[in-house]
Amino acid sequence: MRNLRRRSRNEGGAVLVLMALLMTALVVIVALVIDIGFVRNTRQNSKSTSDAAAAAGLQSLAPDAVPRPWRGVCSALQYLRDNEADRSFTVEYFDGDLDPVSGDPCATPALLSQVCLANTPDSWAWIRATDGDYLVDIRSGYITPDPSFPEDTSTYSGDNGASARGGCDQLAVIVSNTDDVYFGGVAGASGGYDTAIRTVGRVEISSTNEGVPAFLMLERNRCGVLTHSVGDGGGSGIIVEAAGSEPGVVHVDSSGTSSCGGSTENAYTVYGTTIDSNPGIRVLGTPTGFLTLRAIAVGNAARGYSTPTGVSPAGTAGGLVSRAPVDEKYNPPSSPTITNLYASARSDAILTSPPDATYHEVTTCNNHDTASDDAARAAMKIFVNCPGGYKPQAANFENATDIIFNGWVQVANNSELYLPNAQRIVVGGDSTRGLEVSNGALFGVNSAVPAADTNDGVRDACAGREGPGGNSASMVIFGGSSSGAGQGGLNVAGRAALCQTAVLLAGPSSVSSYTAQQTVDGTYDSTCVAETPCTKDTGNTAVNAQLIISGFVRWSAPNASNTQPAAGSVGLEDLALWTETAQLSEVKSGGIWEAQGVHFLPNAAVEMRSPATANPQDAQFIARSLKLFAGTLRMRPTEGNNVEVNVLAGVQLVR
Repeated sequence: MRNLRRRSRNEGGAVLVLMALLMTALVVIVALVIDIGFVRNTRQNSKSTSDAAAAAGLQSLAPDAVPRPWRGVCSALQYLRDNEADRSFTVEYFDGDLDPVSGDPCATPALLSQVCLANTPDSWAWIRATDGDYLVDIRSGYITPDPSFPEDTSTYSGDNGASARGGCDQLAVIVSNTDDVYFGGVAGASGGYDTAIRTVGRVEISSTNEGVPAFLMLERNRCGVLTHSVGDGGGSGIIVEAAGSEPGVVHVDSSGTSSCGGSTENAYTVYGTTIDSNPGIRVLGTPTGFLTLRAIAVGNAARGYSTPTGVSPAGTAGGLVSRAPVDEKYNPPSSPTITNLYASARSDAILTSPPDATYHEVTTCNNHDTASDDAARAAMKIFVNCPGGYKPQAANFENATDIIFNGWVQVANNSELYLPNAQRIVVGGDSTRGLEVSNGALFGVNSAVPAADTNDGVRDACAGREGPGGNSASMVIFGGSSSGAGQGGLNVAGRAALCQTAVLLAGPSSVSSYTAQQTVDGTYDSTCVAETPCTKDTGNTAVNAQLIISGFVRWSAPNASNTQPAAGSVGLEDLALWTETAQLSEVKSGGIWEAQGVHFLPNAAVEMRSPATANPQDAQFIARSLKLFAGTLRMRPTEGNNVEVNVLAGVQLVR
């Protein structure tokens, strides 16, 4: 037999084959890593874009705490256009159901002011901006969880905004992109890599939905808007208390971006001087109150949030409230109470003789004493025909419900004027003054005759005449001019009881009509510039129609009910004062303004010195700015007797 020798196997070529396979795999892996890197970079860029666009949209979505979807999405779109100028977007507009909306909603005031309705997609806004494979969807309202994003039911489970808002409190920006396949083709990748990145922002409107601010300051951009500064007389500063289940609220519209400097009140929108280690401005009580500042919402923390001293609690971000809630309550187009009141009063203020035979005419203009004027005491309607001024000595129009004064009124020292059953009063005024109550004089509307010429006597004159069931009066005072000498409007140096009385300081009667504000985008007056609180559109804004108090005033608003009246049936309920003057209104040293109800001075600075009262006032001051120099101003406004406003507690990105 032949022995066969086994040959040894030559494996030298196997290494080359293995290396070839490994190199192929490595190339595939590197190709995928490179492509994935491109995708990751795209995702990061998309997230930066969606975050910034959503933040821009949130700032406009609900500045007055009323969500308006088109305002929000249009602001986000504008951000995209401004910051991605290299792209040429094709823009489409839809409602929340993706039904097309014709025209350009971002240039349509009616749509920009459209209010979001909970769980109602046809009131929502959806903008789709595309540039090739780059697509941005901007949506508000927006419901979460969104089935397209699994993290809504895992990582963010339960974080879906306020259910009662039904999506209206949220705005989403979704950036979708398709990256080209570069090296991944060697691994068989084709068609591109699709990504979808989302940011969801949310506005937080107060848990109570509405708040009753003791102070609503309407200045738009300056500092020193609500301040307390210790002066002669000491006191405890500005104190706001909770009322029942309603927290104490203070809101300031100013952005703190103009005329701000120094280290005291001129540097901050809200500033209080510390008094005996206590803050000069305090919001107290349970539930815990809050101070909302637009200065924080627009990012001006240095001038709005980090108030160095004298304020408690620290401020939180708030939106632009504006004067809109007051106008909407008292002068809506459907029931323009103030416009109608002005028109009716002016028609009487310019009369030179009684309007008809039902009026008793008074022509004794100096030292009129009704003790010897039986007809004046008995008359239901009075026309005081004194164009050069009426100066009574002791006048008590006991039965009159309607009183018209042709000219101005001065209740001089040691004199008295009472209108105990008045329902409607018109003071015609002249070029410099309206109604003046001199030092040592007494004046009463809808009041009893005071038992004594003291603060307590005047206060007691309103007892039994305030609250549901009591008589209410309106008093329109004309008079004053832009060159007046400080006598226009209502000037009280003596004592006055204005029981359940609404006062309109109307300015000169030469202005023929009061033109109501027009709603544009949740604020008022399309001609309003950023530095003003938005005045009404008439010539009355700079007149000498201010309030001056250097004596004692007990002043309560009409109050037929301690609950909020139904929309459209408000009338003058809860309104104590309305004046459009841009001039200073003030409580001078020694003056006391014991107030109840809404006091509306939207264009005026208000200054107070020592308006101390032992009991918290169920009142609201709505003005351009307010400064307490000394004393104590203690407030406890209630939901049923003042103007409620939506409170924007802040904005945040939640996805």
